[in-house]
Amino acid sequence: MRTPRFLERPIVIGAFVAACPLAVKAADEASAAGELKYSCGVDQPLVVRLAADRAQLIVALPTGQVLELPAQTTGSGFAYGDGKHSFSGQKDRALLHLQGQAPLTCVATKSVVVASAAPKTDVDATEICLLERLRSMPPTATLAEVRQSCQPTDVAQAESAPAVAAEAAPEGVTVPDEDADAEPVVASTSSRLAGEWAAYDNPYALTLNRPSYLLLGRQFSTPNSAPFQAAFPEVSSTLHRDEAKFQISLKVPLALNLFDGQADLIAGYTNRSFWQVFNKEVSSPFRETNHEPEVWMRWRSDLSLLGGRFRVISLGFNHQSNGQAGPLSRSWNRVFLESLYERGPFALNARVWQRLSEDAAKDDNPDIVDFMGRFELTGIYRQGESEFSAMFRRNLSTRKGAYQLDWSYPLYKNLRGYLQWFDGYGESLIDYNHRTRSLGIGVQLGGWLL
Repeated sequence: MRTPRFLERPIVIGAFVAACPLAVKAADEASAAGELKYSCGVDQPLVVRLAADRAQLIVALPTGQVLELPAQTTGSGFAYGDGKHSFSGQKDRALLHLQGQAPLTCVATKSVVVASAAPKTDVDATEICLLERLRSMPPTATLAEVRQSCQPTDVAQAESAPAVAAEAAPEGVTVPDEDADAEPVVASTSSRLAGEWAAYDNPYALTLNRPSYLLLGRQFSTPNSAPFQAAFPEVSSTLHRDEAKFQISLKVPLALNLFDGQADLIAGYTNRSFWQVFNKEVSSPFRETNHEPEVWMRWRSDLSLLGGRFRVISLGFNHQSNGQAGPLSRSWNRVFLESLYERGPFALNARVWQRLSEDAAKDDNPDIVDFMGRFELTGIYRQGESEFSAMFRRNLSTRKGAYQLDWSYPLYKNLRGYLQWFDGYGESLIDYNHRTRSLGIGVQLGGWLL
C-alpha cells in the first residue's frame, strides 16, 4: 500500500499520534478491546487496530486515511514497519520513526471497547468492516462515526448505557467514559493542510490559497470616478453603485521538505476583479482588476500558546498591481511575516509587512502604506456548518485601514453561500486612498477551514 504523502510530515496535520500493541499480552487485549491509543507527546490520539492475522498494524488517521505497517522480526517487544516508517518498543512505550524525521517517543493511553462482548467471528467481521469504512468514508468523518457504523446492535445499546456495559465487560477490558472519549471541536486548519498535502500528489488538482468567490449582487458607496476622469477626460466615467466582484486565489508548491523536512517553498496568485456588469451605458467594463503574485517559505510548526497551537509560520515576498499605466497605475512590493494560530473552533491568521522602497519618480502611490496599513489580522470561527471571518487591517500612525466581515454556509458539495461586508481603504488598488463601504452576496468555493 502506498503511504499517503502527508504521513511523512507529522506537523502538517497539526497533532500526530501513533499506536501499537504491547507485545503478546497487549496484542491479545487489542484483539479483545478492538483498538489501542498511544500519545506521541501531542493532544490528538490516533487510534490503531491489530489485523485479525496479527501480521499488520492498521493505523487510522483523524482525516480518515489508513496506513498498514507489516510486522517485523524483533528479539524482544514489538516492531512494525514498511521500509519508510516504523513503530517499535516494549511494554507501554515505543518509538515512532518517520522517514526524514527525528524519532518520537510514544506512550500508551487507553483502549476502547468496540465489540468486546461479541464472539470472535463477530470481532473479525467488525475488523473487516472498520477497515473498509476507513478506506471509503469521507475525510470529515470522525472516528466515533466510523466505529458506530460497524457496531452490532447489542454493542451500540451497551455503549448507550455505560454502567451496564462496565458490569458486563470482561476483566481487563476498559469501557471508556462517555465524556472522556468525546472528540473536541477544532477549527480544522490542520485538516485543510492535510488535504493540501494529499492534493500535491495529484498533478491535475489545484490548491486554493485564499477563499475564491463570486459576488453577483454587490453594492458599494460613493464610486471613485476621479482617476478615470483624469485618465479619460473625453469619455463619460459614470460608475454604477451596483457591480460584481470576484476573487480567484490559487497556490502551488515549488519545493517540499526543505530544511530537514520542516519547510516548503510555495508560490501563489490572487486575482480580484470589480466588474460593472450592470453598467450598459459604457459596455459593462471591468472597473479594476488587481493581480497579486507572491512567494513564501512556510515552516510547519506545533508551538503551543494559551491552550492553542501555531500551525504554520511563513516569510515571503508579495507584489500587487492593477496592471495599468499612467494616471491609473497602482502597484507596490513588500516582504511579509505571517503565522496561523488555532485554538478549538477558532483560528487567527496574522500578517505584518514592510514595503520595499521605489524610485520616487516611478512611484504611483507613495502614500499607500498610510491607507493600506502595516499589518492584517484575520479571525475565523466555525459554528456548525457556518464559517465566520473578520479581517482587520490598520496603520496605527494614520489610524486608517479597513475591516471586512464574512459569513458562508454550504449549499452543494464545495459550493457555499457567501455574504461579505467591507468598510475602509484599499478594497481595490485604484481606491487605496478612497474610503468604500460595500455589501455583497454570492457564492464561495472553499473557505479558510475544512
